[in-house]
Amino acid sequence: MEIRRRLKAELSIFGATFRKARHDSVNDLAAAIAFWAFFSIFPLLIGILSLASLILDSGPLQTRIFEAMTDLLPGSEQLVKDNLEAVVRYRGSMGLVAVLGLFWTASKGFGAITRAINRALGIRSDLRYVLA
Repeated sequence: MEIRRRLKAELSIFGATFRKARHDSVNDLAAAIAFWAFFSIFPLLIGILSLASLILDSGPLQTRIFEAMTDLLPGSEQLVKDNLEAVVRYRGSMGLVAVLGLFWTASKGFGAITRAINRALGIRSDLRYVLA
């Protein structure tokens, strides 16, 4: 009897969790968070490349990277060479674009997280400003 009562209590917790998740549209909220997190990777990579271009300015290092990349990607010599030169040439503007893009995508990502947490806690958006 004890096991049956305990199992019933646990199943009711799971059932309530699934009903609340369906009511709050957690699939959509999780997708929004995942989208903005994934989208933030690209400005981050551009920023890393622009910082790395300060080191890539040296000729021997560029040659070693060029050789390593063409070994990994055969037939892409011209593409790799053009991209390495572009990274070194446009490092200032790429850095600025990367920082602005990273701020924009990060703010959207944190906004999605905030909306998900507010929905989970039952905080309505019109009440949020009254309580702050």
